[in-house]
Amino acid sequence: MLQHASQSARGNILFVDDEENITRTLERQFKPLGYNVFVANNGVAALHILVNDQIDVVVSDMRMPEMNGANLLKEVALKWPDVGRILLTGFAEVDAAIAAINEGKIDCYLEKPWNENYLESVIKNAVENKHLKDKTKLLQKEVYRQNQELLTLNHSLESTVTARTNELNKTLESLHRNQLATLNVCSNLIENQLPHYRGHAKKVADLARQIALKHKLSQTEASLIYYAGCLYALGKIAIPKQILNTPYRILRGEERNVFHQYPVIGATALLSNEHNDFEWVAEIVLAHREAFNGKGYPHKRAGEDIPIGARILYVAIDYEQLQSGMLLPDKLTNFQAIELIKASKGILYDPKVVDTFCEIIAMLPAESIKTTREKMLPPESLKAGMKLSRALLSSTGMLLLPEGTVLDDRAIHNLVNLKNIVAYIQIED
Repeated sequence: MLQHASQSARGNILFVDDEENITRTLERQFKPLGYNVFVANNGVAALHILVNDQIDVVVSDMRMPEMNGANLLKEVALKWPDVGRILLTGFAEVDAAIAAINEGKIDCYLEKPWNENYLESVIKNAVENKHLKDKTKLLQKEVYRQNQELLTLNHSLESTVTARTNELNKTLESLHRNQLATLNVCSNLIENQLPHYRGHAKKVADLARQIALKHKLSQTEASLIYYAGCLYALGKIAIPKQILNTPYRILRGEERNVFHQYPVIGATALLSNEHNDFEWVAEIVLAHREAFNGKGYPHKRAGEDIPIGARILYVAIDYEQLQSGMLLPDKLTNFQAIELIKASKGILYDPKVVDTFCEIIAMLPAESIKTTREKMLPPESLKAGMKLSRALLSSTGMLLLPEGTVLDDRAIHNLVNLKNIVAYIQIED
């Protein structure tokens, strides 16, 4: 059942599932891709493999006897914190996802049946992230070794000390680049889990950083706000897809309460990171939906009690979401989004931040203003001749129809039989 690691392999993956046909299927899928594949049918067997072999990623089923997936991944996080942790389950339960994120500190959460290409992409990113952490640790050891050498040098050897210091600075710069790469890997995982968010977080992060710098914050603060913009949607991987696919303003009751959990889930996941700078990022992520008038969520903070990074991020997120149909059923134009944000000064948004935002937007080139409009419709409201403005995905993230497809009666008939999907239709001017 075990296969020993080879130096040329792409990475070592451990699949854990009490159903042998599942592990056999995964083994057949990933061995030809160049991975070393390990399998276990329970949590105890999986821990034994982790003790004896160098594993890069653990992919575990949630529902297993004796030790479920969340408890197994919690143990992995405690003993092997750098190992990637992915949860597979056929039970789309928010509580299970929250437990896995809080306790198992998982990197990704997928539902059965999985999309093979998507699973391969997620595992590839997780393996690369593990290898990146390994390289970072080696660099940290090298920095420590060089620092110890510097402490023992004779103070009279000034020229030698200067040369060593320059070498150390280069190594620290390399470490910083690796931390940025880690953030990019994490951001890519979010976009793989939430396909309709692809490109969105990067736009939010870029705009938030511009606002921060124009608002006269330091380069360090602006960078941390940028990181928060990249990662603000992390907690949404635990929210059911039918809720995420519904514009926020038309959510009601329990669905809206479930959605309101995502800042807490995301901040909790970030606080599990060992780097101190993520504490500030987590604080921004936790508070980025707190309204200036105190009626936001999750903790109803108000005014300047809300971190400035969160106040900036709120404006940047809504500017992008208003134009993409994430907040309202219809997409707004650039001008409409700006006017709606200005109308909410002092209610949702910090008035000073809105003023700075308007200065930034005024400097954008004219070609950056979007004119494409779309509306979101359930399958039963579709008509022949309508054109998809976005790719149509199933509730599990599988591609059903590509962007630009012109619908006919046959396609609409097939879509009506599916559950929990919506179509984004292009509105002709």
